[in-house]
Amino acid sequence: MIIQKKIYNPMILTIPDDVVLFTILNPEDKMTRKIVMENYINFYAYKDAVSGISYFRFEDFKNYENLDGVEKCLVPMNLIKENSNSLGFLLELLQTDYVISLPIVKKFIDFYGQDADGTHVLFVYGADLDNEVFLCKDFDRFDYVDFTVSFEVMKKSLAMYTAFHFGERESLLAFRINERGSSVIEYAKVYSGFHKLKQDFSSRTAGYGLGAIDFYRKEIRGYPQNIHLIRCWYVLANYMRESVKLMKYRYAVLMEDMAALSGEFPDGGATIDNLSRNADILFFKTGIMTRKQVIADSDRITELSGLVTACRESFRQVCEYFCRAVSHIIKG
Repeated sequence: MIIQKKIYNPMILTIPDDVVLFTILNPEDKMTRKIVMENYINFYAYKDAVSGISYFRFEDFKNYENLDGVEKCLVPMNLIKENSNSLGFLLELLQTDYVISLPIVKKFIDFYGQDADGTHVLFVYGADLDNEVFLCKDFDRFDYVDFTVSFEVMKKSLAMYTAFHFGERESLLAFRINERGSSVIEYAKVYSGFHKLKQDFSSRTAGYGLGAIDFYRKEIRGYPQNIHLIRCWYVLANYMRESVKLMKYRYAVLMEDMAALSGEFPDGGATIDNLSRNADILFFKTGIMTRKQVIADSDRITELSGLVTACRESFRQVCEYFCRAVSHIIKG
């Protein structure tokens, strides 16, 4: 017998916590339209107080409890470890249409290799009860692929789990789409999201909206110039490019909803396309440099910073357009 949640090609490929959510979103469903229109708009960047490393994220990361249309179950890892010999709880979650994201010890799982260090967040979307394996997905370089983990290996990995660093996941996260909830898009939330994205707030430890781009860029420009630095620029480029995918989806939804209104409103396709071009240039430039393990010297950093500035301005223009268009919808 196989227990398996229907999953889809994720709309974005950023960090596992984002990808897990988007893997269960059907782009054709009304609830998906609501979730994407209202969330994952704003950027957030912060510096970890312990490691001093800076991170770039969507504001909504690990914040599923605030997403209308998503039901969440959060279980502390100490309870999971205490009952690691019995996987009944995990199987019960899967049987009730949840998918699971939980931290594991990488070295016990063949997919990551015996030399893998530390912990990792594993996505489980089903189980084969006859063969006693969990159905999982994760990144293999740049691809998001399927693999299995046996029940016995899962028990061992959970029993041995210990957070190696402050701030690591200390809980199992399970969630499912709330099919009973309202799928009506609250355009006031959409407006709020784009209004926040327009902001350029940043401090010594964090940044929000367009200010998150400024904060993260400033931080990584101060990193040592070695083969690892270009990876940081790639992270920023990837988030921008994945955000563009969501912008295109939102624009299509917006056009459908605006078609039902009287009067005319300027087309925003050219604005979206300009953002897409700028984000693609930055993404492919950093992607090639990452694959070649290029050392990001001063000249390359100046070039990349200029491309980031072009993307930042394009995001600002997209925000202006969406705020005007959403105001038009709210006014009716």
